[in-house]
Amino acid sequence: MKKGDLAAGVPGVTAVRFVMVAGAPKRDAVVHEGDPADLDALVELLRGRLESDVPPYLNERRQLRIYGSDDLFILKPSEIRYWDATAGLNDADIILGDHWLRRRNAAAHA
Repeated sequence: MKKGDLAAGVPGVTAVRFVMVAGAPKRDAVVHEGDPADLDALVELLRGRLESDVPPYLNERRQLRIYGSDDLFILKPSEIRYWDATAGLNDADIILGDHWLRRRNAAAHA
């Protein structure tokens, strides 16, 4: 597997993990750089387990969001166009929509 590097423009996959905790936000963001072996383990876990109706000959760019109880993983191609401010705002809209739908569905089943 080729290692992606967003800063250097090397193709691959870049993953970001957001962790939600109770309390007021801190003044400065806390950023940790993860171990690339964790991403490799995630890729191996997901390889071949996702069903898709897209023919394999199409070169389609994929994005993946994995929601945990207190965290969110976002995996996207290591290209600036997937990680610029506009993409971030679009991601935020989608993620907030996902949470709104989840809350709405949970309330309907209560």
